[in-house]
Amino acid sequence: MIVTFDFDGTLAPSFNLVNRCIIQVAKDNGIFLKESDLIPYYGPTEEGMINNILKSDNRANFKKYLQYYSEYHNIELNRLNPYVNELLDHLKDKGVNIILLTGRSKESTDISLAYFGLNKYFTKIYTGSKNGSNKAFNFTKVMNDFSCSSKDIIYIGDSKKDVLECQKSNIKILSINFDNERLAKIKEINNFSYSSFIELEKELNKYL
Repeated sequence: MIVTFDFDGTLAPSFNLVNRCIIQVAKDNGIFLKESDLIPYYGPTEEGMINNILKSDNRANFKKYLQYYSEYHNIELNRLNPYVNELLDHLKDKGVNIILLTGRSKESTDISLAYFGLNKYFTKIYTGSKNGSNKAFNFTKVMNDFSCSSKDIIYIGDSKKDVLECQKSNIKILSINFDNERLAKIKEINNFSYSSFIELEKELNKYL
């Protein structure tokens, strides 16, 4: 069994950090945005989002984003979601292949994994594409890399979009969200939805 985790909103409450840094880069370029303005741009990595917002493929903007990301990390993202380490330790003790599969950039992923000391848990890490969402592509890569089928993979994610992508790839998803309103919307399309990792672990243990 391969247990695959999303990062943003799943392992860590990271959206405030990501949004703040993108908004700051946009401001540096004379574009003033609110967090709600970023919603239509989600899908690609942060680099892709910035390129689309600025209508420019100047990598210097993404490098500036990464500087802000490192600078603000301790302010906006100084903790993981509750019970993450305990769950990851539990899975590691069970000998489970733990994978990170996220839509964010490799560069910012590396910064956060190092900050929280999470690299020791993951057998492999798959990150996003600046050209758009690539989770379905990465699910195929997981199956090829580990010579397994979709039935051997469980994904842990926090959004309705994660559910839909997993359904397209015939992958079981256990959803987690700490916001009651968002969780209720996820439950409309996924019965396996939880408000804490303790609840999620009870279900996950059935497959280990």
